[in-house]
Amino acid sequence: MNRISTILFGAALLTLVCCQKDRTERFVINGEIEQADGKMLYLDWMSLKGVQVLDSAKLDSEGKFSLSGARPECYDFYRLRIDDKVINLAVDSTETLTVTAAYPVMATSYQVEGSENCSILRELIARQSAFQKEINDMATAAGPETGTLALRVQEKVDAFKSEIGREYIYKYPDKP
Repeated sequence: MNRISTILFGAALLTLVCCQKDRTERFVINGEIEQADGKMLYLDWMSLKGVQVLDSAKLDSEGKFSLSGARPECYDFYRLRIDDKVINLAVDSTETLTVTAAYPVMATSYQVEGSENCSILRELIARQSAFQKEINDMATAAGPETGTLALRVQEKVDAFKSEIGREYIYKYPDKP
């Protein structure tokens, strides 16, 4: 009986150690966000069930931070958020990312090191933002010509979707 107890105890201990190791594997996001003294920075997971806050830090005058989250099984999407400003990230496994930005313009002007996927995502978001501005400018300039405007907007949207498909989706089929 003593031998069986020892084997069971060893198996339970081994299981506990293995499970504990999995929980400690994390990805890390370090960085600095200037001009955000006293602001709360949140790391959000963009899950299929909705946005979930994983970590947070109150920024001081230097704006340095270190946030982390549990290692995703595969690529997943996250964001850094202060108020209504966000930086979108694609995280893989246990990588470490370095993000630098300035609070007032962090959503459109930031740098990410340590992930090619985040660089591609940043580029794609910048293109989408420029496209949205172009559509908004068209709407402002068109005035009451809504029928013609709708047709022109649809043509632009179709062209943009084709371009993004060629330059990102088909070019990077293995990327998030």
